[in-house]
Amino acid sequence: MQEVDIASQFTADKLVGSQKIVELVGCKKSGSVAFTLKQYFVDQKKGTCNLYHHNADDMQLTQITRSPLGKQTSTPQFITDFGLGVVNSTCFMRDGQVWMMPIAGGEAQQITSFPLDVECYRVFINEFDQIWMLVVMDVYMDKSIDETVEIDKSISDSGTSGVEYDSLMVRHW
Repeated sequence: MQEVDIASQFTADKLVGSQKIVELVGCKKSGSVAFTLKQYFVDQKKGTCNLYHHNADDMQLTQITRSPLGKQTSTPQFITDFGLGVVNSTCFMRDGQVWMMPIAGGEAQQITSFPLDVECYRVFINEFDQIWMLVVMDVYMDKSIDETVEIDKSISDSGTSGVEYDSLMVRHW
């Protein structure tokens, strides 16, 4: 029996540079699985995230997105054909917006174009076979999206990034 030095197998470079499945979503009706594969290339000091689709019927693995280094695609979610359970497209996030792409291939279409980045989203199909989407964005308390954009623009134009505090809680022992 050969001894293996476990410590030499799991170096920081090997762990960081490995491939990781970071998000996984399945479709019960079709048995399909979509997942995000995160890769980091140590030599280039850049990473990428791409979506993959595994079809349980024909055991095919298909890469859905091809993001360049430094770009990310995340948060896959299936959209099924109404009532049939056939996965015909998937939604995903890129550049802070939600995109949709047919599973069979083709060009991705941007389906949101908000002035703020979408933090997360969910797609729902109601009892009338209508598709609804819920999106979450970071906005300032009691402000609209447009007001938040204006506040962010004024902060970036001001040239300062400091915050003034009237009081701070300091605990010492």
